[in-house]
This record gives sequence, C-alpha cells and structure tokens, in this order.
Amino acid sequence: MGLLHAWRIQRLVSGARVAFDQGEQTFSVSFDIDTRALSMRKIRKEVDLIVAQIEPTGWQCVRVAPFLASVNIDFIRSTEALLAVEEEPMDIDRIDPDLKERLKVRRLFLFQEPFDPRGEQKVSVRLGEGSPDGFPVGHVVSSGSTWLSYARVPRDGTFRNREFLGPQTFEEALDTVLTFARYDDLLRSSERSYSTVVGMERAEWLAGHTEPAGITHLGDGRVRLTESAVAYLRNPPPGIGLFLFVTDDDRLWIDGDTYPMTPDA
Repeated sequence: MGLLHAWRIQRLVSGARVAFDQGEQTFSVSFDIDTRALSMRKIRKEVDLIVAQIEPTGWQCVRVAPFLASVNIDFIRSTEALLAVEEEPMDIDRIDPDLKERLKVRRLFLFQEPFDPRGEQKVSVRLGEGSPDGFPVGHVVSSGSTWLSYARVPRDGTFRNREFLGPQTFEEALDTVLTFARYDDLLRSSERSYSTVVGMERAEWLAGHTEPAGITHLGDGRVRLTESAVAYLRNPPPGIGLFLFVTDDDRLWIDGDTYPMTPDA
C-alpha cells in the first residue's frame, strides 16, 4: 500500500485522543508499506508526520520498528501528561502479603523517599544489612497512574541501576525490582549460612561451581551455602537459573527437585 491519506491521519489522531481520555497507558499505530514502490525517505517522512500529529494529544513515541511489510509505532503517555495527574500518597505498608513475605525472606524492606515537588513518588527497596538505613538495591518511581522500576544489576564489572519502563502498578514495579535486583556482593562479609542435603553426586557438582562462590561440600551429600550464594541464587543469570535457583520459601531447586535449607546456628 502507499502512504496514509489525510483522513487516515485524522482517524489515528482521534483514536489516540480517545485512548488517552480512557486512561490507556500505551497506544500503537501500524500501517502497511510497499518497499518496492516507496523509498525509505518517504516512509520515514510519513512516520514523522504521524508522530508529530499524535504526540500533542498526550503521547510520547518510544519505538518505531518495521515488521514484515508494515511499520509499528508505539507510544506511552508522556511524562508531562503523567505528572499532571494528581496522586494519592502511597501507603507502602498496604501491599500484598506474598510480596511482604518475599521482601522479608530476602532481608529487604521498603523506604518512602521524600516527596518530589514535581508530583513523583519514590519508594526505594533496601537491603537490611550494614547500616540502620540499609543499602538501596532498587527503587520505583510513580508518574501519574503508572510506575517505573530501577534495579541494581551487574554491568561491566560493576553495578548500575537498570530502568524498566511501565505501565506497571506499584506492586508490579516492586516485583520487577525483586526479580532483577542483584546484591549478593553486599552479603559476602556476612557469617550467616545455610545447609541442605542433596546427595553425594549433586553436592560434588555444586561445590565444583565457580559461580556462585560460597558453596561447600561438608561430606555425606550435605552442602553449606553462604548468605551471598543464597542471595545470588534467588536471582541467578538465565544460564544458571534454568537448572539451579533458590525459591522464596528457602528451598534449593536443582533440575526440578527441591531441597529444604536450614539456617546454620
């Protein structure tokens, strides 16, 4: 097909306004292209026209991507529009009990940061280790009716915050932080450890792993895992997490089998 006509643009703008007024968090546009008949310059010009017409209705373009013989354009509610929404203060104590338990098991707690005069709310996820204020391992930020997540992840030999875009609810944003935040390095000075019996073969296999550090075969199929090793295995990299991780009820999962872990005295 050729370029979109003016009436088509008007219909897209109308649809964008309706979606925005209904409280939708995302909006997408897709149109067919014939690369044999149209140059990339003309296609790019049409994309720029659509974006220029839709963004003033309260949207922000975040992605333009070709898909087979079409172009997809994705929008999210713009920051300016989100900040214009009046927010109720978030009660961080009123969260799902399962989420509370996950925080407790991982020795994490929530901390309400000072209110931002621009209208944003920020809640940090902190590790209860080291100092009374804890150590931030991630945070969530509100922008109107959606939340963004930032999680501490390894990158280039150090740790940096990685951004995860919405739309998310407050609890979904917290779940994202719990899923991706890594803080096993902060616990390596801790003397706490856990033990479990997995059998001789798996005990030797675990002790032979260079990653994570902190797993020792004590003999007779019993292994000891340091606190940092347990923290690592709660959010392991994909290559390891396929066959080895620690569940939120403190069980070591190996290839479909689970083994209860007990804290050492």
